[in-house]
Amino acid sequence: MKAIARPTNSSWRIPLLVVFLTSTVLLGLLLFSPYGDDFYIFIVAPILFTLLFTFLITAASSREARLVFAGLLTFAGVLAASWILLINQNVLRPELRWFFRSRHYKAALLSQPNKANGLLHFEWDHSGFAPTGYNTVYLVYDPSDSLAPAAGNEQRHKLNGIPCEVPMIHRLERQWYVVKFYTDERWGDCPSTR
Repeated sequence: MKAIARPTNSSWRIPLLVVFLTSTVLLGLLLFSPYGDDFYIFIVAPILFTLLFTFLITAASSREARLVFAGLLTFAGVLAASWILLINQNVLRPELRWFFRSRHYKAALLSQPNKANGLLHFEWDHSGFAPTGYNTVYLVYDPSDSLAPAAGNEQRHKLNGIPCEVPMIHRLERQWYVVKFYTDERWGDCPSTR
């Protein structure tokens, strides 16, 4: 009678390493590109899940319970980590970019000539393409911190200093905000308010 192999500590190492590497790749894609999620979903994930599926079939045909367990654990871990990171990308992307490059962004924005009307801002991020339209996100410096009450609320905002009505304001730190505009609207061009 053949004994069933019990999972050991080594059964956890490979799945954890694969989940960690997959999460790191996805976070890197989110950090460096507004299209990182698309690249991950349409290129990286299909390749990765094809490899994992092939590994599972091979492990099942060899009847190694330990390998099947490791494969299933890896598959579940990668799926869970990918899902968690992708559904939270709207918060993760700005926070990661701010964490790694805030000094650069602050210097670039504060070096702009003082604007008497409005808040200091520059285009910080964008996404989209021709058929669906472009989405623009601005980094905004608000010395009076007047945007604080609107930050985090999931509703339309029409605020002093911002020419358009905006769907999202995210606070990075005191006086520093990310403001997302509606599709095909820019700081000086607000078709929805005409």
